[in-house]
Amino acid sequence: MCFYNIEEKTVNYMSTKEEKLLEVIKELKRDQERILQELEELKQRISEVERIRIPTSGKEQLPPALLKTLKILLEEGEVGATKIHEELKVSRSLAYNYLNELVRMGLLEKRPYLGKGKQRYLYVLKKENIPEEILKIIERAT
Repeated sequence: MCFYNIEEKTVNYMSTKEEKLLEVIKELKRDQERILQELEELKQRISEVERIRIPTSGKEQLPPALLKTLKILLEEGEVGATKIHEELKVSRSLAYNYLNELVRMGLLEKRPYLGKGKQRYLYVLKKENIPEEILKIIERAT
């Protein structure tokens, strides 16, 4: 293969091995683009699969800790993780996990606010997204 460099007015010749290597590199780049595209599609599919459907019946479908968290939110309207931590007597980390799981399920909204110099979050109940069956279970528990 012959390349002509206009600026330098030179001709470069590639050996057969170099030509084959160049073809392999081009093929690898095409494969890489295809793989990246497939990876992006897989990420989208995984996020769809990970979305938890809100349980529509049965107490066993929603763990007791999440039911208790929802009960607190029904009473308070909006809370921070510290409130859940104190009420349920669990670690702050676990309180955040409970709240974020409910956010992921679409039952809560996570709102940022500035508290004590760093960003914190308030969790607000989306009562319209909570199935009647779960509301009844929570009300019976009171």
